[in-house]
Formats: sequence, structure tokens, C-alpha cells
Amino acid sequence: MFDLYATGSYSLLKLRNKMIADGIVYRNGKNFYTSKVEHILKNDFYTGVFHWQGIKYANASHEAIVSTELFQRVQTMLNNPHKSKSKKGLFPYANLMKCSICGCSLTAELKKEKYIYYRCTGYKGNCKQPYLRQEIVEQEFEKILQSLTITPEAHEIILQGLHSSLVDKMEYHNKIVGQTERQIKFLQNRIDQAYLDKLDRKISEEFWQTHTSSWLEEKERLTTKLGSLQKADRNYLENANLVIELARKALPLFKKQNSDQKRRLINILVYHCSYKDGKLDVELKPVFKMMVESKKTRKWCARQDSNLRPTD
Repeated sequence: MFDLYATGSYSLLKLRNKMIADGIVYRNGKNFYTSKVEHILKNDFYTGVFHWQGIKYANASHEAIVSTELFQRVQTMLNNPHKSKSKKGLFPYANLMKCSICGCSLTAELKKEKYIYYRCTGYKGNCKQPYLRQEIVEQEFEKILQSLTITPEAHEIILQGLHSSLVDKMEYHNKIVGQTERQIKFLQNRIDQAYLDKLDRKISEEFWQTHTSSWLEEKERLTTKLGSLQKADRNYLENANLVIELARKALPLFKKQNSDQKRRLINILVYHCSYKDGKLDVELKPVFKMMVESKKTRKWCARQDSNLRPTD
């Protein structure tokens, strides 16, 4: 949450919605409010300190999971929302790259209000990896996209693979949605019947309150799950269309997109991206890796692989 907010691309509400979409909820399955996001981002406990009876202790025994520098940067953005908004979308590759030395994510900084640099967050210690200019990152990704140019024959195979995976996916999706909807309906019927039993004095007030509370929590959890399934369905179709566009004109598409769109595109394209000694090591997802290999060998493996399926 600290890393994402520090990019300037997220408001408190947008950050809250992303966390919930990623499955970050309370143990009872309930969603948290935007005020909770602000409370977390303002809590310096995560930097390795704690407060007791009005006194701040810096020698806490718990491990810091947020650097002091990152915490202060987030506080500045929280206290000056206009500054945060002005930087929205400036850092499309923040947290998409990992440091090969310590495994931490690369975060972004704006220097002289003009130059964007990426560096290791250094959560696991003082990492001495050099800064990386955003222009270098763009050049590396453009080289990869240039290598994705494929033949019409390969493009047709991709379309067939997407169609096949979509059929399988729709069958599985409809099955899970149907099960979830039936579970919700079953719980609602149980809640309604319990209320009638309470009115008829067939069950005690205590029994009704205890069990109804549990059923309501389970129903809310399933309702949230149903919403996530519906959102995932939309994302799948959108990503499938993007894969098709990538297969046709990857590099021109990348160049004309804004920062948010570039980030989404790279998320779909790249499986893993690491950084060491000023160089990026990019591993493509299977379907795109096949494209590059097919271009090198001048042939395309005519099979419909399950890896053609786009991911969120």
C-alpha cells in the first residue's frame, strides 16, 4: 500500500478498491473503509517504532517493513494532495521491477521536477544498486515489443487459442457463479426461516442472534466473491482483446498509450522483471515468449496452449 500510494497514481479510495479487488479484507470477510487506508499510511509502527504513554520508542523489537524515507514521502503526499494528484500516472513502472540482489521492488522518484529514476526500496538493508532512468526502462520494453511482431499465420493461431480458452473459461466461470448464487440464496432462506422461528418462539433470541450473525457474515463474503468473479470476467475479456492488439501492432500501441495503459500492458506482457548493475532482465509470459522464439526460428508451433489465457 505504501509503495503504490507513493507512485502518485492512487487516491485513498482507489488504493482501497485495489486492495479489496486483490482479496485484502478483514478476517471475517468484510471490506475495510477508506479511513482505514489513511490510518495505515499514517502509522509509523511499520517503520519499526512504537508509542507508549505519549513517548515514541525507536528501538522496537518488531522488524520494520517500511523504510523511513518511504514513510516520509507518503506523509508529504498525504499532507499535500494537490502534489500527489499532479504526479498521478508519472511512474508507470514502479513496483513492476525487482532488485536481483535483495529481491525488493523498485520504486520511483522525481528529480528536479523533470527526471524520473527507479531505485531499490532497500527494505532488507542498504542496497547499493545504481539508479535507473525511466528512459532506459522504456527503451528496453520497446526492444521487446519490437521482437513481438508476428506473421498473419501466427496471429490466427493466437485467435484460435483465445477462442478455445474463452470457451473453457466461460464454462468454469458460469459453474462457480451458479454455485455462489445458490449458496447466497440458501443462506438468505435460512435467515428468513430463523426469523420466523424466532417470532413463533421456536428458537430463543440468543440462538437467533448468534446464528443469524454468522449467516449474514457468510452471505456478505459470498456476495463480495460474486462481485469479484464478475469483475474478473470483464478483465479477462479486456485482456484478451489487448493480447490480440499486441499481436498485431505491439510497439505502436505501446508508444501511443498513457502511463496507466503502459503499466497495464506491461503487466500482461511480462512474467518477471529484475534489475542488476544497470541492466534489466525481462522474462515474458509464455504466449509472448513463444512469439519471440517463433520469430527467431521463423516458425510457429501450431498448438493451442493453455498459457494463451490472459491474466489480470
